[in-house]
Amino acid sequence: ATGKEQKIRIEASSGLSEQEIQKMVKDAESHADEDKERRQQIETKNRGDALAWETEKQLKELGDKVDAESKAKVEGALETLKKALERNDTAEIKAGSEELTTIWNEVSGKLYAEAAKAGGAGAPGMGGPGGPEGPGGPAAGGGAPGKKGDDGAVDADYEVVK
Repeated sequence: ATGKEQKIRIEASSGLSEQEIQKMVKDAESHADEDKERRQQIETKNRGDALAWETEKQLKELGDKVDAESKAKVEGALETLKKALERNDTAEIKAGSEELTTIWNEVSGKLYAEAAKAGGAGAPGMGGPGGPEGPGGPAAGGGAPGKKGDDGAVDADYEVVK
């Protein structure tokens, strides 16, 4: 042998000194409150946007079942919320969302009561966005909760013959 020796040393390095890392950590900590507030603003806007979209969808689905006065109230609150969303004003978005939810709950309560008088079956999603009677709620099944099988339907097996 030649008596020569070769060594290779591999170190993991992020390319940042310890001082730079500490500075970045301090920056992150100092901006944590701003980041949290920004996140809340974004979540509020997203919820408001989803509420507006869902309410429009419900109004279209229910159509003439909603009386003109109630529809005008809902559309007014919906328009207020949309304007707040355009301005990106978090406080107005929260207020508009609460107003729309309150009005929608009143309207859907009336519709549900009318549907119950008319035959006990409610329209799917009649509780509206976020309401207890919304998608997946008791009204989604088309009737009052706990009253299954009293519509005269009979379960049966069948086979399609071609």
